[in-house]
Amino acid sequence: MSLARTGRLVVIGLIATLLGCAIVPERNPLPLELTNKASIAGIPDARFWGDEWPKYSLQMFETSTDAELRKKFSGIYGKPHNYLAISGGGANGAFGAGLLVGWTVAGTRPEFTMVTGVSTGALTAPFAFLGSAYDDELKAVYTTTTTRDIMKKRGLLAAVLGDSAADTTPLQELIAKYIDAIAREYRTGRRL
Repeated sequence: MSLARTGRLVVIGLIATLLGCAIVPERNPLPLELTNKASIAGIPDARFWGDEWPKYSLQMFETSTDAELRKKFSGIYGKPHNYLAISGGGANGAFGAGLLVGWTVAGTRPEFTMVTGVSTGALTAPFAFLGSAYDDELKAVYTTTTTRDIMKKRGLLAAVLGDSAADTTPLQELIAKYIDAIAREYRTGRRL
């Protein structure tokens, strides 16, 4: 086989691979008439409208005493509620981490009732949730962590045949270091 023909076959193969990645599967949204009937198997009442109380939650609040609620939600009961949503931004997430650390230094950083984040904000969120006692860890994540510390590149064949081009086991190991502290705060009624 000639070099030119081999080159053409490689190019055709690459184009076919790229086109295969570009095809978007057909989306089958839930029919409008079934919106109120849709459910998640094994999780009753998992779906509810955002402008109404979920049935299981409303029932718990209506039947629980003040003392029971205080015990179950000790982290938020009778306290001011502070919410934090952290956006993405790639490497610029270090600015958000610096803001949190500076907020601690200023002495005005509150304890957050609920924290959420997307992309790099999702990496910052657990440390914001855990509070200023974790500022050193937050600073380390953004100043000493490298890409190799959160993911490993897979080979071309593994990337093509597998579920992704990277193995995120290192990130899972980083998260595992803090999961018990997050769970402890979750049990007080605070949410990440």
